[in-house]
Amino acid sequence: TLHDYIASTVVVKVRQRTGFSQGLTLALSLGLMALLAVLWGYMFFYRFSPQSLGQIKEANIHLRYLSRIQQVHKKRYGFYTDNLYRLSAMSGDPDLFKKRLLYAFEKEGFVIGADENHYYMSARAKDWGKTQVKITGP
Repeated sequence: TLHDYIASTVVVKVRQRTGFSQGLTLALSLGLMALLAVLWGYMFFYRFSPQSLGQIKEANIHLRYLSRIQQVHKKRYGFYTDNLYRLSAMSGDPDLFKKRLLYAFEKEGFVIGADENHYYMSARAKDWGKTQVKITGP
């Protein structure tokens, strides 16, 4: 090889490699290169960016806000509600409530369910993957 020629060294081979060992070396090398390519692709294309993580965090904050309003509704009326209009009225400022929902969540995918003692809310964050965030009550 070029390195051996420049260094004036001589490489001595005890025996010639078999076809199996050459194939195994090639397969392991290609497998390692494929693994590194997949990891590189994950790091640069699939992993959540700081902006996406911030949007997911924002969606969780707004779900907790809705959860607090549900708790207030339960104390006042004795049951949880699945009606967003009631929750917006409980918030004190329905217009701000609507703006917060549109800011934090995708328009599609918001689900709210409730009975007398439990509630469930699920929404999609506004990150690139439209990550689903959810919260349940007692």
